Amino acid sequence: MASSRQVYGVTRFQFNKAHRLVAASRAASGHLENNRWIFTNVITSVIGKHSVAQEKQASASWPLTFNLHQFTALDPTTLTLTKLHQQIKYGRISGVNTNKYQITYWERIFQPLTTLIMVLVAIPFVFGPLRTVSIGLRLLSGIIVGLVFYILNQLLTSFGLVYQISPVLAALLLPILFFIFSLFLFWWKS
Repeated sequence: MASSRQVYGVTRFQFNKAHRLVAASRAASGHLENNRWIFTNVITSVIGKHSVAQEKQASASWPLTFNLHQFTALDPTTLTLTKLHQQIKYGRISGVNTNKYQITYWERIFQPLTTLIMVLVAIPFVFGPLRTVSIGLRLLSGIIVGLVFYILNQLLTSFGLVYQISPVLAALLLPILFFIFSLFLFWWKS
């Protein structure tokens, strides 16, 4: 697929009412023109009872209706919020599972909250019991907390996808856990 209006290497199979293959066509390329797909360099193999005949056409118009979005798997981490919302909407209409897109969408929505919570987690490391410890140990502690956050985020996202947990809950679970952790650190400091 080159774009949403052009495809390459398309194969079409035709079956009769008894679900028997009667023809197979292969087109080198195709493009969308006036809401119809026009295919070029088409080779059709017509399957008879005892033989197969081949027909070649320079171009052919097949009565196909499809949206190329149904054939693409977009990486949700590369999409904007608007594109994620469109993919979720299209997936719901098409009956496709959109949990991966929804979790990414809600993670992005809650990103400012998550950042604020991570700042709350960092405050006790600067002003709390660790302030008398060397800067190297404080830096190492912060790196470990950040790595734990990252690993848990990946784990909970995968967990949410596998066990079909609500995307909002899957996106909010880790920030809630780290908020509780920050409250514990503030309590420990006092």
